[in-house]
Amino acid sequence: MAAGLCRSYAMRCRTIAAFSPRKAALVVYLKPEYPSRDVLLAKLGKHSIGKSCLYFKRLSDIDVATLERLVRDSIAATQDESIAAITSRT
Repeated sequence: MAAGLCRSYAMRCRTIAAFSPRKAALVVYLKPEYPSRDVLLAKLGKHSIGKSCLYFKRLSDIDVATLERLVRDSIAATQDESIAAITSRT
């Protein structure tokens, strides 16, 4: 992915996962809270975290399989929340 390029995947105008290669760190934007998040972050490796931003310097600092699981679980949790919101309105 080219430097400065941010990819996001949206469902009904809601970002469910995004990546941004910044100069200081690589950033992955995730859902702020979901059941498996804290357990997976403990297994991830060298990183820092904001409310929904996950920062790491290089892929070699983290467990990529755990990162993949974090992104998948974040997407699933966001989709589940969106579906629940839609069905509760009907």
